[in-house]
Amino acid sequence: MKIALAVDLSPESASAAKVAERLVKRLGGTLEVVFVLEPEFWDAGDVGGLMRGIMSADPLGSGPKSLAEDPEICARIESDISEFAAKHLSVPYTCVILEGRADRELSRYAAGHDFLCVGAPLGATTRFALGSVAERLAHRPHTRTLIAKDSGNPDEWVVAVDFSEGEGLFVLEAMRLAKAYGAKVHLLHVMPAPMPPSTDLAAMSISPESLSMKALRDWSEKELARTLEAAKAVEGVAVEAHLRVGYAAMGIEDFVEDTGAGLVVLGTHGRSRLEDALLGSVAWGVVKRMPTSILLMK
Repeated sequence: MKIALAVDLSPESASAAKVAERLVKRLGGTLEVVFVLEPEFWDAGDVGGLMRGIMSADPLGSGPKSLAEDPEICARIESDISEFAAKHLSVPYTCVILEGRADRELSRYAAGHDFLCVGAPLGATTRFALGSVAERLAHRPHTRTLIAKDSGNPDEWVVAVDFSEGEGLFVLEAMRLAKAYGAKVHLLHVMPAPMPPSTDLAAMSISPESLSMKALRDWSEKELARTLEAAKAVEGVAVEAHLRVGYAAMGIEDFVEDTGAGLVVLGTHGRSRLEDALLGSVAWGVVKRMPTSILLMK
């Protein structure tokens, strides 16, 4: 099991470190702490004094062409990461320094890993890269991507399902991970809310909209029961199925608040480029709204 932890030494990185450490302890494997140098952000702010130090140690125009190959810069970053790890990690790790646009470099590097852990933005005042990086990674993750927030019960998982093609494999993979982690699983489907009836049908006791919603609910309940039965093929995991009505991101958020779950698992299986615009937005909507960690399963 290879786990990559992306850090920018911000408070969000601390949350990601806690989640990554829990993965290592529960699932085993190795941990790599990855820092991405983004030269375009050098004059945009300061992270733990790191950027000021780099600027004074190596003024623009001098030193190696590649920042990640400069021994002074690498030594300074490794020192800051060591200080960060002393506060937030108690498991062995190796340090990796990359250079370029964070989301692209992380996607490329993490493609050979089992998990990529990044911090989610805490709000509009996020000072550096991980907020926008998490948003871009949510659209098309190249590996299992865990966007971390330190809240909720880590032993209660919500696995969101929409009955799309190929979802069965995703559910089984989520169940196997939950078993290794020792977590309980809530299979959740949020079906769309009914549209309000048109004016000329408002006086009717049964509208075409309500009829279609009944058919949709019946179909959803049948598919959810089928998904639950398939999930039980992975023995030794407590699993329940739940049906909610509403907008997907809000419905998942409400369910998480009701259960106190610490992880929401979303599948990105079988998506086309066209679907990314919608499904990536749903994933990012969940990430922004959710107080708990999100695991995007490739």
